[in-house]
Amino acid sequence: EEMMGFEGSEFYFEEWPELVCKSFYEITCRFDDAVPIGIKTSTGEVFINPENDHIIKEGDKILVLAEDNDSYEVNDGSYKIHGIKKVPEIVETEQTVEKIMFCGWRRDMADMIAQLD
Repeated sequence: EEMMGFEGSEFYFEEWPELVCKSFYEITCRFDDAVPIGIKTSTGEVFINPENDHIIKEGDKILVLAEDNDSYEVNDGSYKIHGIKKVPEIVETEQTVEKIMFCGWRRDMADMIAQLD
């Protein structure tokens, strides 16, 4: 119901002229009640999680996650960003093999095994 209904947050595209010439990184803190997650260019190309240095151009629309289309606005930008920091690299660790022994059997054992995977 929550995934298919109208409860909770939804995605919205909107053009914000005051954000033109700003980088995607700069606009991440410009919405108090929404989270910018992408850009739709004036040519219709959509970028989800664009690079931090992606510059907003005239005619671009910002894709945000918000509770409602009229529940958010651009703030005045008084929040200062202190330098761009790199995203930490993902370190993959070697996974160990786990062995489980089942003693006995139940009708719902297949469901239980599926939950372990």
